[in-house]
Amino acid sequence: MKLEVLPHDFAVSTFDTDYILVKAPDLPRALAALRAAGAAEE
Repeated sequence: MKLEVLPHDFAVSTFDTDYILVKAPDLPRALAALRAAGAAEE
């Protein structure tokens, strides 16, 4: 899955989980992009 990210987004990948950290004002846009890409939300 390829997502367009903002310059200040930060991603961390582990063996079984990926974390994407975004600033609070960017959260709605980040969630919309992840949902559009078909990512699971927890």
